[in-house]
Amino acid sequence: MKSVVARLLAFGLAIGAVACAVGSTNGPTGKNQNADGACNNGSIRCESDNQCAILATDPHHCGACDHACASGKVCWDAKCQSDCPPGHTNCGGACIDTENDPTNCGGCGNKCDDGQVCAAGTCADPCPTGKTRCGSGCVNLQSDSNNCGACGKSCGTASSCALGACCPSGQVACGATCASLMYDRNNCGSCGHVCNSAGYCSSGTCTAG
Repeated sequence: MKSVVARLLAFGLAIGAVACAVGSTNGPTGKNQNADGACNNGSIRCESDNQCAILATDPHHCGACDHACASGKVCWDAKCQSDCPPGHTNCGGACIDTENDPTNCGGCGNKCDDGQVCAAGTCADPCPTGKTRCGSGCVNLQSDSNNCGACGKSCGTASSCALGACCPSGQVACGATCASLMYDRNNCGSCGHVCNSAGYCSSGTCTAG
């Protein structure tokens, strides 16, 4: 009787082990799989272990599904390397940009909440429509003089930004256009100050024609 019980127990443990192995998504590739089992983040399904892998950075599937890097090596550009390139951190053999990776934000394994983005190593909510994340803040690239047309593109202290371009010297941004407050009759002395139809703008003051 004890022999029968022992066999049944062993059979049950074996079945459980197989089930766990089939359902496992442990390791660096598990994060590349949707709830429905589909691969995401540009990964592909490796039939050898049923994992979703990014061949360019996965140390267990580096360059090919059946190619694993040796212990202590990292995977970068689909090749096993001795170390990660500048600006990247070794997270379990994968080279990660922890400044922008929402699954390793600010450090390996630090995952942002669903819907959040990783900006400058900090989890943050997405920017509202019309604004772009530059570092830790949201800015309007069309009008921000410190980020004019692109993050970090400064117009300097003597210029401003209109429609993503720095205004020429002597002009300022008035809405979506650059204007000379000294001579523009539609923006005379200040943005939106219009001289009458017979007048003109001289040195920032409307003058009768």
